Amino acid sequence: MKIKRFLVVATMICGLFFTVSCGKDDDNGDTGDTGNTGDTGDTGNTGDTGDTGDTGNTGDTGDTGNTGDTGDTGDTGDTGDTGDTGDTGNTGDSGDCIELEVEEIYLVPGYSMMEGTLITDIGDPNLSDIISIQFYKTDGPAQDVLSTGTFDLGTGQNDNYAQCTECVLIYEDYTQEDGFQKTYFQTSGTLTISDVKEGTFENNGTLTVKMIEVTINPASYTSTPVPGGKCYEIKDFSWELICEPDCEGKICGDDGCGGECGEGCPDIDETCNEEGTACVDYDCIAVTLDEISIDTIHADHNYYSYSGIYSPNTGDDSIDDEFFLEFYNTPLTTTYDLTGTNYTDCDQCILIFEDLTETSVGRIYFQQKGTIEVESFTPVAGNVKASIENLRLIEVNIMSETYESIPVIGGKCLELDLAEIDL
Repeated sequence: MKIKRFLVVATMICGLFFTVSCGKDDDNGDTGDTGNTGDTGDTGNTGDTGDTGDTGNTGDTGDTGNTGDTGDTGDTGDTGDTGDTGDTGNTGDSGDCIELEVEEIYLVPGYSMMEGTLITDIGDPNLSDIISIQFYKTDGPAQDVLSTGTFDLGTGQNDNYAQCTECVLIYEDYTQEDGFQKTYFQTSGTLTISDVKEGTFENNGTLTVKMIEVTINPASYTSTPVPGGKCYEIKDFSWELICEPDCEGKICGDDGCGGECGEGCPDIDETCNEEGTACVDYDCIAVTLDEISIDTIHADHNYYSYSGIYSPNTGDDSIDDEFFLEFYNTPLTTTYDLTGTNYTDCDQCILIFEDLTETSVGRIYFQQKGTIEVESFTPVAGNVKASIENLRLIEVNIMSETYESIPVIGGKCLELDLAEIDL
């Protein structure tokens, strides 16, 4: 069984994009994970068995978050009695709601959701208020295909967060340190998805919704109205998130929509120039591994990680950068070629986190070429003697659900000629 990879990235995505609903979404967080599911970690690469790393996140427990607890079993969902909590999640709407305006909304990479900010402050004006629109399948897992249509937000499965397929929430006074102070969930309204770009979650749509203050059970995800809680209303908010690629005059490089123009640069030692008109040699920052130590050992799962410090600092001088080496199988005394690997299924993995804090990371780099020669290895203790040669790491994004490492078009790169490890 392989240990779930790189939970720190999923945690950081939750922080960076305010996806405070990661608990329900990540019940499906391993859907499509190609070989690195299993137990999670606490450092992003530690793989601590049984610890999901995301508080309230069920991770790999097998609980879909939308199944097992209907939230409204035995009642209509609008009568004031859920049969589960004594309240439907749709009652408490006074009909006299405060109107809100949405400032902007955007797709959250790696998640089946959109999130955005409000023009109107609903709590502490110094803290963020977040609107989140989430999509799930009828049987619980996160939606992987977005469909056009108009969806009633107050009836059927959509009358409670435990089983909604189109879910609208507002989080009041959000901070990365403390989470959010209050939650609001839909009680009536419509969500219309008018257009969807094939194969993506890019879409155009409109939203009209009334929302009431609720509490959400962290185990069942059942939403329960707060007696005397506030009511908010959003009217006729519309968005256009479908991006049209622009590759005029380019043979490579960013198409403006997260894709690449042309066939890119097939030579492993070349990258696209800034103008997108030619493939040129990489111009990387040369780094040196200054020190490295054993980080986490799970010999029973054949997982070993090592963390270190490199120089020069490639990001903000006041924030630490870290080097990580991971083995997802007990290494043999041989030479491993890192060329053509991906973080989703690599057995020998090297990453660098630039500007790494407890809640964020500036850039992530993953191996593009190089070798690891293992001279000796002690499985129980994780002692290793090895050398890393001709290593190039390129800037990547790592998908929160599949752990796929996707190169950042036009991103930075780092090169390490030689590093000797003797632990």
